[in-house]
Amino acid sequence: MARLVALAALTLLLMAACGGSSERDASPPRAAPPPADAPAPADTPPATGKPARPDELTPQPAAEAPPQTNEEPSPADGEPPRTGEKPPQTGEVQQAEAGEVPRTEEAPPAPEPVATVEPLRLLELTTLGFPLDLATRPGDENLYVAQKGGVVSVVSPEGRVADTHFLNLSNRMTTESERGLIGITFSPSGDRFYAHYSGARGENRLASWAVTEGRIDPESEVQHLAIEQPFANHNGGQIAFGPDGFLYMAIGDGGSAGDPGDNGQNPGTLLGAILRINPTREGLAGYTVPEDNPFARGGGAPEVWAFGLRNPWRFSFDRATGDIWIGDVGQDKIEEVDFLAAGTGAGANFGWNRLEGTRPFSDKPPAGAVPPVFEYGRKRGYSITGGYVYRGSAIPSLVGQYVFGDFGSGFVASLGFDPGGQPIVQELSVTVPGLTSFGQDQHGELYVLSAGGLLAKLVPAT
Repeated sequence: MARLVALAALTLLLMAACGGSSERDASPPRAAPPPADAPAPADTPPATGKPARPDELTPQPAAEAPPQTNEEPSPADGEPPRTGEKPPQTGEVQQAEAGEVPRTEEAPPAPEPVATVEPLRLLELTTLGFPLDLATRPGDENLYVAQKGGVVSVVSPEGRVADTHFLNLSNRMTTESERGLIGITFSPSGDRFYAHYSGARGENRLASWAVTEGRIDPESEVQHLAIEQPFANHNGGQIAFGPDGFLYMAIGDGGSAGDPGDNGQNPGTLLGAILRINPTREGLAGYTVPEDNPFARGGGAPEVWAFGLRNPWRFSFDRATGDIWIGDVGQDKIEEVDFLAAGTGAGANFGWNRLEGTRPFSDKPPAGAVPPVFEYGRKRGYSITGGYVYRGSAIPSLVGQYVFGDFGSGFVASLGFDPGGQPIVQELSVTVPGLTSFGQDQHGELYVLSAGGLLAKLVPAT
């Protein structure tokens, strides 16, 4: 309870204090070897969780809980970063001894060695009110930044904030606990803008609007999906269009602690999952289900693409390869990075709540569970923030590596694999207390956002 009060207090203070492609290479470096295949209108009542139908990371001082963390993290367990078993194609994994980098045996070689990342710094652009996500529109150099309170601000590449909000949903949503405006994206053509937010009753909502001459058309709103959330935490948040043109949407397990509804292991619910849909602009459903979704013909909710997730706080597609990377927030011991190679993953089960990372949590591991490609213990942090594979040009030594971080400790790190398939994690030379999200611009350059309001670009130190 004390932690919940502290979280609420932090949110109120921050809200009060703060205002308001690059071309692909012919053979782009891959950040990890590919794993094998793993087996409504605004007033419409929401569904009830069903279709509506590194080397060691240096610990930093812990911050207050973010909008995506556990409610009651346990004390640090002292475990070093670890990696779980690789999917079948990547061979067996030996868990590392304390202080060692995890090793992977018999993995297919990566295209090239992992470069040592050069010193970096943060180029501060501006300060906003609790920024949570960043999106860009095709052909537009501006950054569109979602803030927890419900507004989307337009920020120029130089850091100038437009006087008028691009979108304001503050009068129709709640920001209780981890709720708020938690995800935004544009359609691949840039003609529609999508928002994932917490409705007035706390339900997860997905809505979109037409964009004309750089402005939202308020009369064009379509409500695509509404999902009931039994608790105020674990809402997920990320939305993104995949290389296949479909919209992917991350939803947490319903909240509380330990997944009391056992949603993670139930593909018949939309909770604890990544959904894959085709948004439409007409009809009550607001979307159609791709025919090749794993449960399109039964066995689970047709919208579900992958499940067994606790609170996927940011996933992304590698813009050069189409691979999916996921940062899944742990319960009280393990934070994990999950990975699905392009063209795989339909029906993937990541194991929660039977597993937390590679460790047993509540029961025997489910058959065919997909293990994380990297995990770390509470001595290093307590709330992972997933990021992107870097595909920009300003930091050549970072190209092809997955960049992620931790809200609690503020570290920012990169993950790659050496020619022998061994995971190489490098702590980067920047720290972001309260790291809420990463962003990626038109050119593949990366940005960081923090609960304190910071919007900054990751750039070389010199």
